[in-house]
Amino acid sequence: MINNRLRKIFKNKERIYAAILFILLAVFSIGCLRYHLADFDIFINAAETLIQKGNIYGHIQANSGFNYYYSVFWAILLLPFIKYHTLGKVFWLLCTYFFYCRSFLLIKKYFPPSNFIYSTRYNIWIFLTLFLLVKMLIENTFGAQLTPFLMWGMLESLSLATSKNKPLLAGVLMGFLINVKIMPIIFLGYLAYRGYFKTVLACIATFIILLFIPSLFIGHNYNMFLLGNWWAVISPFNAEHNIETIDEGMRINLGALIPAYTMDSSQVIDGIKVKRNFINFNPLLVRQIITLGSLMLAGLSFAFLRSFPFKKENNSLKKYLEASYFLLLIPLLMPHQQQYALLLALPLITYLLYFYIFTFSTSHTKTYYCFLFIFIISALIFSPINGLDIIGGYAFSLLKTYKVISFATIALIPVALYCSPNKLTKILEAENERKL
Repeated sequence: MINNRLRKIFKNKERIYAAILFILLAVFSIGCLRYHLADFDIFINAAETLIQKGNIYGHIQANSGFNYYYSVFWAILLLPFIKYHTLGKVFWLLCTYFFYCRSFLLIKKYFPPSNFIYSTRYNIWIFLTLFLLVKMLIENTFGAQLTPFLMWGMLESLSLATSKNKPLLAGVLMGFLINVKIMPIIFLGYLAYRGYFKTVLACIATFIILLFIPSLFIGHNYNMFLLGNWWAVISPFNAEHNIETIDEGMRINLGALIPAYTMDSSQVIDGIKVKRNFINFNPLLVRQIITLGSLMLAGLSFAFLRSFPFKKENNSLKKYLEASYFLLLIPLLMPHQQQYALLLALPLITYLLYFYIFTFSTSHTKTYYCFLFIFIISALIFSPINGLDIIGGYAFSLLKTYKVISFATIALIPVALYCSPNKLTKILEAENERKL
């Protein structure tokens, strides 16, 4: 009887949280509909160019100056929304709300439900997760970004491949994601390492099929012309993808972070020239440092995996932590990543919040508190506290110019390595034994 009542209360609280998130999204949506430089406008503009048989990858938005970097197939999917632009944006915003809610439900399933789901600590965990999500939600919603869709798709693919035993469906979804925007290819590496070969093969097949499906609608020659131009703008061999110096502090990936401190890339804030670099290296050396840094971050994945290739992980917390790290790698390694892409850091932040909230009441070493301090600083930088209206324009511009949020993102990695699932499980088991 008591358990049934608790379940009802728990479900009601989840509905309240969902309602709060929906209200926030609705308020933000009003602003989005009036914001004409969002990514959705870029998609529609590319679709219009497609009808005119133009080069959608050479076409620059007249108002924003942004290029279209997505697939031909994605542009075709948006053709029906050309005449119903506002309706399309409303539809996409509703989809974004679904992506957020579904992602949260997928994340929640990885955490042990017993002895905590009705507790105060659970409510704190949910509240802090939403608190840290608000800033990312605003940035992604106002920009009508694809990041919520990509995050949901990768989490859903992981669930389909590992928990629901639907590897082919997981592969089809991953193939669609990678076709739309190449970024999730990093996450495919995790699925391959863990031996989900059906998913990987289905992903590759779906990706290839979606490359050529546009030929049925726009003609094969025109499609091949566009595919050639698409590769020309997303090729990793492009110099602009290796060293990013002109970014006004918005980009957060290694390709922008390292040049900011190793090349002459001064910024002007309120009429004052701010020098970021402490040394001047030639571009070739900077490119080599970026490559080395990228290899180091990729190599750290083995510290999370801690097993031989093609061996499936059965521990749900460890599986979630591994996947979260690969999601974190995307905004750090992929070129031209801006702050809204750090939504992909949310799964890892959620895990760390869970770890510290449910272990804090027990006694710990100084090392525990040192990593907790690092995490708190990083979380504050991710939070709405690091906002223009709170810390002021000059301080906000300084933090952006010096790419502090990039350092905060990288700082999450050693904290995550310390907060291992085994350590968390032992602490929770010891706490349960004391209660018994």
